[in-house]
Amino acid sequence: MPYTPGRGSTPKKKFSPYKRTSTKPSWSAPTKRTRTRKAADISVPNDHPYKFNFRKHPGKTIKEVSRIDGSYIGLLKKDKAYEGRPALSDAFNWLRLYKEKIERLKEEAADAVDAEDDHPYTFTLPKHAGKAIKEVARIDGSYIGYVKKKRMYEKDPKLNEALNWLRRHKEKIERKQREAIAAFESTSPPTPIIPDYKLPNLASAPSYFFMNDLLSDDPTWIVGSDAMKYFGLSYTHLQYLEDHNGTLPETSESAARTSRGKRYWLYQVHDICKVHISEAAANVGFVNFEAKNQEREEDVWASMGLGACLL
Repeated sequence: MPYTPGRGSTPKKKFSPYKRTSTKPSWSAPTKRTRTRKAADISVPNDHPYKFNFRKHPGKTIKEVSRIDGSYIGLLKKDKAYEGRPALSDAFNWLRLYKEKIERLKEEAADAVDAEDDHPYTFTLPKHAGKAIKEVARIDGSYIGYVKKKRMYEKDPKLNEALNWLRRHKEKIERKQREAIAAFESTSPPTPIIPDYKLPNLASAPSYFFMNDLLSDDPTWIVGSDAMKYFGLSYTHLQYLEDHNGTLPETSESAARTSRGKRYWLYQVHDICKVHISEAAANVGFVNFEAKNQEREEDVWASMGLGACLL
């Protein structure tokens, strides 16, 4: 599913990047909830296998990058870097749902504590007179800060006790929010990278995965860096592929990084992308790679003064 910048609205000229995802809870909330669905209704894994293979943060997952460099995620969306990159588009869609899930979990944890925890104190001060301290904290948190700054509680023991209760109440909410997020992160593990994946036999490859030109009818190959660029594969994916010589690369991360320059069979690259990422990503990657290959071939013929041979 292609990534869409907004839901039911046209993109704004200035894109506002996502704020850094954090498990640090936030207690204050508006009086009226704008929530449209419950956390349980948002079906999303707690991680996504996509790893960046261009520009900044190569090898890092989209979840890691969103936490350490949220502005970069915003920049990629502003530049529409997801266009022509189905795997990245899918990762952006996942990130949107993941963030929504986390926010719903935090809101629901706060609601649960609010429903069972209350304090009888009501303000007698001119502003917000007659309102409960929990209500004032929700609708005008800055006023609570003002009361503390002016040390108004020193002359009002009941207010002092209520402020202490409010502190404990907020700590309880924060604890429940952390627990809810931790439960989601631990009980919803991401799908393992390519579980039980088996490479397809080259003999079963359709004809369009073969060169079929004047010089060779061998299966088409692709270097690791292009497999990452066009198909969105990661170093981990490359470890499952036979190289051009029919050998499997070593499984260590350092050895995997050398695989960027190795040759792999295009048919197997397309298949692993189709199985692990999506069929759409595999097909778009194939079309874009073949188009680029055609440009390179024409450049070679042109450099030899043999451009007419392409006609």
